[in-house]
Amino acid sequence: MDLRKGLVNKYYKKIGIDITVDELIVTVAGSESVNLALEITCDPGDEVIVLEPFYTNYNTFAFMNGLTLKAIPTDIRNGFQIPPIEEFEKAITDKTKVLILPFPNHYDGDVLLSMAGAPFEKVEQLTGYEGFMRSAGIADMAPVITSKNTFIAPFVNAEVPQYLVVEDRFPNGRPPLEKAGVYMTDRETVNKTETMKVTTCLNPLHTALAVYGCMLGYTSIAAEMKDPQLKKLVEGIGYTEGLPVVVDPGILSPEDFLNEVVEQRLPNPFIPDMPQRIATDTSLKVGIRFGETIKSYAASTELEMSSLVGIPLAIAEMKENGLCLEEYLDRLTGDGTTCGDPDHK
Repeated sequence: MDLRKGLVNKYYKKIGIDITVDELIVTVAGSESVNLALEITCDPGDEVIVLEPFYTNYNTFAFMNGLTLKAIPTDIRNGFQIPPIEEFEKAITDKTKVLILPFPNHYDGDVLLSMAGAPFEKVEQLTGYEGFMRSAGIADMAPVITSKNTFIAPFVNAEVPQYLVVEDRFPNGRPPLEKAGVYMTDRETVNKTETMKVTTCLNPLHTALAVYGCMLGYTSIAAEMKDPQLKKLVEGIGYTEGLPVVVDPGILSPEDFLNEVVEQRLPNPFIPDMPQRIATDTSLKVGIRFGETIKSYAASTELEMSSLVGIPLAIAEMKENGLCLEEYLDRLTGDGTTCGDPDHK
């Protein structure tokens, strides 16, 4: 309840959205939000219209709720812009309950505002939410074209380092994505790149900051990186403990990647990254984020398990300050009682 009140008073009211606490539901991430929205608005047998290509889990959500997903294809030749309004009209039936539009920006980073014959007013009319897009500020986010015919976007991507590594397996051909900086490679290299990130160079550092951030009262990862001790902790986990056993994908330098994470990504104040979000379900992440490094040390004849310091500290912090379910619920309800453990207060 306190979280929802804070969101209403300190966020939504400030950006001009009139919403009450009872109208707000907090979920772990976007997937849960989409699935919950479908559960609320649809009955089994209803239809959902979505633009293709789309987030693959839409299929899962539709299956879980007994819904039919109807995809309207978009075209790479016009930047995957929203199709003509006639395509929507052909897809709509008496069973249509939801129309999912991935804007203001979508999978290729473009802005879905130069619509191919589907103005906002018409889409709003189809959905029954006249004026909603404009009231939310979306319709005023069109790129500005300068007198020199250059473009200025009304939004910014806050990430400095970015990598897109894709398996080069397109039976029907593909555009020259490598010209845009995409790493086109084989599946093994894609998997190695992900392993490098998830088990060594980013996620373990994130998780360590998350658990200590919750304990110390931080509300952003960037603020934590200003703490010399926390910065030293994640540097130790990354450089000292992680790099000796890192999986090297070959196309990216793990050390350079880690440098960018520590020096640019984590300290970036424009990324709204909260320790509280990252710490959600942290116990389920220990195996992949720390366990692979621990297993590599255990299997090594040159590295000593006893030399690990940062990773055990992060795991110990999870255990020392973890709340049991009963206490967590008591705190939510304001009961004030504990789970029976005298150390949990």
